[in-house]
Amino acid sequence: MTAVGVAVGALHRRLGRPGQDAALAVAHPDLAVVVLAVADGCGSARASEVGAQLGVRLWARAVERGLRAGLAPADPAMWAAARAAVVASLAGLADELAPDRERAIAEVLLFTSLVAVVGPGGGAVYTVGDGCYQAAAAPPVVLAAEADNCPAYLAYDLVGEPAVGHLTVMPPSPRGVVWLGTDGLSTLVATGCPELRALLACPRSAAHPDRLRRQLERWARGGDAPARLTDDAAIALARWGDAP
Repeated sequence: MTAVGVAVGALHRRLGRPGQDAALAVAHPDLAVVVLAVADGCGSARASEVGAQLGVRLWARAVERGLRAGLAPADPAMWAAARAAVVASLAGLADELAPDRERAIAEVLLFTSLVAVVGPGGGAVYTVGDGCYQAAAAPPVVLAAEADNCPAYLAYDLVGEPAVGHLTVMPPSPRGVVWLGTDGLSTLVATGCPELRALLACPRSAAHPDRLRRQLERWARGGDAPARLTDDAAIALARWGDAP
């Protein structure tokens, strides 16, 4: 079972700005895996929400191609090939979007990337930039941005400043839960927010297609209490077997 949720943070709501995060979950029953992806567009960019939406789709397609070519999720070569394919697509888009290539990159194509392949046969999480995730039985991980809240973006590959990617491999397991989140959730994860832990662990969150989004929206609106999500947030979640 899979589910995604995306919400515009309270600060963006007050400023009348669109959400800049994206999430995607794609099941491939014939491969016995699910591909998850979340992306967070650069907050100061004019239209980075476009890049984030493109990014999750480009990553999902590139990873699927690698899997169908026989590469394993734990193989760094699969992720290197997928990354190269996504960067090549971004290069083509940058050339088409504006005469000034670097301007197109800065305005549209800056986004962080968290991508996972999960299933009973094992899996992996690959990250470029900040955010948070949980890989099956391992504790949640919070990825911090660089100094001055400047995360790494995949599109830096196009200007000769490639960002470092990190690969986490998951062993085979007949059951499990994996989730990816953008950095709008990082504070809640780092502080051990019990409501977020319960949301991500509950089987209904994967079974109901809109439960994650509705809860993120509640936290972003706040109501009688201060909003818990001041920044945009996106989650992609997968659950398989009889996970606890």
